[in-house]
Parts: sequence; structure tokens; C-alpha cells
Amino acid sequence: TCPSCQHALVKPLEESVWRCINTNCPAQLEEHLIHFVSKQAMDIFGFGEENVRTFVANNIIQNITSIYTIDYDKVRQLEGWKEKSIQNLKDGIEASKHNELHRLIVGLGIRHIGSTTAKLLAKKIEKLSDFQTWTQEQFTELEDIGPKVAQSLFQFFGDAENINTIETLSTLGVNIYKT
Repeated sequence: TCPSCQHALVKPLEESVWRCINTNCPAQLEEHLIHFVSKQAMDIFGFGEENVRTFVANNIIQNITSIYTIDYDKVRQLEGWKEKSIQNLKDGIEASKHNELHRLIVGLGIRHIGSTTAKLLAKKIEKLSDFQTWTQEQFTELEDIGPKVAQSLFQFFGDAENINTIETLSTLGVNIYKT
């Protein structure tokens, strides 16, 4: 189990490293959030690496879903945050809700999944959580998806916490549908 979050660890075949795949693991949280808001993922304007670190340190965000429920009164209390920068952040977060599905797939930080594979995956389902019913073999049958990537996808979408995160994002207005 992960020493940080007590989640079951995963060791892919032919690899020597055990990994935590819990998207809410505190040990991975900051880097995961930085990736989620980045240009290659959700591309949230006004939400860079420094802001993520500051918001985590001040308990303004705790996981990726909390990005969409920020208490802006707490943000106002931070040094350097005025109405214009807060409005830019609000606008950036709101705009990210309407991103194409592949950006969310990249943002989730699924091991071995980059933009090209995310675009392929986004075309194969109607709703992102539909992948929870897929077998590892179904992932392998997709073009350019080998055994390692299929295993990573199967493990990610087979994890109830990850599916809960996806469904919570949907409830908060983030697009989880093929467009």
C-alpha cells in the first residue's frame, strides 16, 4: 500500500517500480495538479505552477475536483491577489469546463497517456466513465495501444476512486462527453 494515502500500489509487468495510481494521493497531489492545469492538459488560464503550490499550501485546493469549487474569499486573502487576477482565474476555470474530452484525459495523468492517445480514446466512447466497463483486451484492440498502455488504462478506469473523480467533475460542469 502507498505510505502516503494507504491506496493499493500497482506494479506493472516487466517493471521494477510499484506505483500509486490514486489521483488524490497527497504525495503526488501537487505535481498532479500542476499537470492538470497545464497547457497540454486543461489549459487553465491564470493557474500556473506557483499558484497551484500556493493554493495547496493554503488548503484552497486539495484535489482536481476542488479546482472547480475554490473559495475565492480565501484567495483574496493571499498576497498579490486582486479582483482582476481572481476574475481571470474564475474565467480560466470556467472555460476549462468546456474543453474537448481529450484534454481531460491528458489532465487525469493516466500513465503512458499523452495527447495523441487521449484523442484516440476520446473518439471511442460517449462518456469518459464508460471506460470502466472495458476489459484490458478491449483497450489492446485499439490502434497503437500496446499491452503496457492497455494495462495502465484498465487499472485507472477499474479504480472506483478515479471513476468517482470523473463523475464529480461532471457534476461540477466539466465536460466528460465526446464532442
